[in-house]
Amino acid sequence: AVVERHRNIELSYATPSGEPVEEWFSGWQARIVQHETDHLHGVLYLDKAEIRSLASNAEHTARWASPDIDGARRSLGFLG
Repeated sequence: AVVERHRNIELSYATPSGEPVEEWFSGWQARIVQHETDHLHGVLYLDKAEIRSLASNAEHTARWASPDIDGARRSLGFLG
């Protein structure tokens, strides 16, 4: 399912020794950080999923087995 995420994020956290850290992430790494941070707050990706992007196994096989990202975005109506 498609989940809208920020492309760039700043993460503030503490190391195991208690030292504060601020770090910027972008692209795929930013998506992963947001996904994992959601888990820390008890949120699953389906809680944030764009409903129109959900598909059954049969539909996935028929339409999404190997689309490129631009083709998938066009089919779902995500233009940005």
